[in-house]
Amino acid sequence: MPKALKKIAVIASIMLVMTGLMNSVMTYFARTEGQGFLEAWLPAWAMVGLLVAPVGFTLFWALGKFLDQALPNVPVLGRTVLQGIIMAFLMEGFMASMTAYQLQGFGNGFADVWLRALLAGLPVAAVMGVLGTFVIKPRMDAYMAS
Repeated sequence: MPKALKKIAVIASIMLVMTGLMNSVMTYFARTEGQGFLEAWLPAWAMVGLLVAPVGFTLFWALGKFLDQALPNVPVLGRTVLQGIIMAFLMEGFMASMTAYQLQGFGNGFADVWLRALLAGLPVAAVMGVLGTFVIKPRMDAYMAS
C-alpha cells in the first residue's frame, strides 16, 4: 500500500472512531422514547462522518495555525489547551446539530433534542479535545512527517 494512502487510512480511522464515540453518547441520551439506538445512531453517525469530521479536521488545523500567529507570546501549552477547548465546543455544537436533525428534523422539539445531545456529549468532547490536542495530534504530526 502506498505511504500516502496508508496515512489517509490512519487519519480516517481515527476520525471515524472519535466521531462514532461522541455521536453514540449524544444519540443515546437525545433519542426519543421508543427510538431504537442503532436505528437512530447509524444515520446520525453517517451524516457526522461525512460532513462534520472533514470540516473538523480542517478547523483543527486552521485553528492551530491561527492561534500560533494570534498568540505568539502565549506558551505552547496554553495555546494547546485553548485549541482543545475551542475544538470541543465547535465540534460538539456541529455534531449535536447533525444528531438532532437526524433524530427530530428541524420541526418542533429540535432545540430540546439539540440541547440534550450537546449536554450529553460535552464531557466526552472535552476529554477527547484535550486528548486529541496533547496525545493524538503530536503523534499524527510525527507520523505525517515520516
